[in-house]
Amino acid sequence: MKVEPPVTLLQLRDGSMYSLIRYWVHGGRLHYVTDYGGEENVPPERIDVAKTTQPNASRGTPLILLEKSPSR
Repeated sequence: MKVEPPVTLLQLRDGSMYSLIRYWVHGGRLHYVTDYGGEENVPPERIDVAKTTQPNASRGTPLILLEKSPSR
């Protein structure tokens, strides 16, 4: 049986929501890979922190933003 990694939800201030399978901060931007395979990045001011934090905390998948390079 294949174990799927936990999905982290990201809510942007424009109302967009993404399911992330991997994310990291590099160069002051949040870089992420979505569950459908898209790779994007956004500046932190576009993130709706309250609407991102609450659903992830209740699901046990907190959003932890650390400056680092992704492991590929």
